[in-house]
Amino acid sequence: MRPLILQTEEVYQFKLQGFSAASGLIIQGDRLFCVADDELGLVSIPMTLEGPEAWIPLFPGQLPEDPIARKKTKPDIEILVELPEARTILGLPSGSTPFRDRGVLVDSNQQVNPLSFSRTYEALRKKIPELNLEGAVVTDGRIRLFQRGNGQEGFNGILDLP
Repeated sequence: MRPLILQTEEVYQFKLQGFSAASGLIIQGDRLFCVADDELGLVSIPMTLEGPEAWIPLFPGQLPEDPIARKKTKPDIEILVELPEARTILGLPSGSTPFRDRGVLVDSNQQVNPLSFSRTYEALRKKIPELNLEGAVVTDGRIRLFQRGNGQEGFNGILDLP
């Protein structure tokens, strides 16, 4: 199979200072929502790429600037999925450590509700060595999670949750 090569002359650059790399990305209506795993919020960008970006805080506080300290304290939101019935955005953490079990639900008015996935992730950690969720989709009334294998065992998997 030949690789798909896209050619474009335009590149859009984030104007938000400090926003590193996109972990989760979804389109909802006329906006693109993007989260970085080492930030405390997400950015909303018009699909036209014209107009201002908006910063939506997900967690209070401030992360350290030092990369090692930042890595230890980041919430690690890796996944954004839209829950279509409610028109809400679910932000899921990787679960790679017990500290990374905090997620969020962002409603259509951009009100943020914190969620804890600690019980679910504790159960998953008993079956999956080195849990590290990196993606998800909503399909047929369930959330399908994608596990990226890390460490010696390198367990990759797909998990379905109601």
